[in-house]
Amino acid sequence: MFFDYIVMDEFHHASAPSYRAILQYFSPRFLLGLTATSERTDQADILSLYDNNLVFERIVHGINAQLLIPIHYYGIYDEHVNYQEIPWRNGYFDPEQIEHAFATQQRAKHIYQSWCKHKQSRTLGFCILQKHVDFMSRYFQRQGVRAGAELTRHAALQQLGHGLRVYRKKPKKPML
Repeated sequence: MFFDYIVMDEFHHASAPSYRAILQYFSPRFLLGLTATSERTDQADILSLYDNNLVFERIVHGINAQLLIPIHYYGIYDEHVNYQEIPWRNGYFDPEQIEHAFATQQRAKHIYQSWCKHKQSRTLGFCILQKHVDFMSRYFQRQGVRAGAELTRHAALQQLGHGLRVYRKKPKKPML
């Protein structure tokens, strides 16, 4: 099948078999891959898949050009989970074990304290599984913070616009 132009979002997943199958099936004259995270931890070379047509090398460049909205991202050191103790199954952490390790009062308190230190008027938090989403939302609510869990994209954006903290499950499992 032939198209002149193809634009693919979430292109940081392009080294996955499902994306490769799509790329092999189509033969566009121009392929644009969109991603805010072009550097991969597995060192897969996704840029070569679309002839190094790189619009912005880093998300900061897109923000500076006013093509993306500014964000404040804070990584919180996870001092309460020993990932080496969680079994690895079929390329992923064991879901029950990781959920058990993540949804704890001690960890939620650490995240809440970090949030209090860096909080903005709007916050979007990502969680690993649905039970973790619900747990974190309830924890923040018990602290007197307006928080919602697992809203639709539209509802989450509306709530963020009104200053609600929103927790969402990560959309996909991490790719290897």
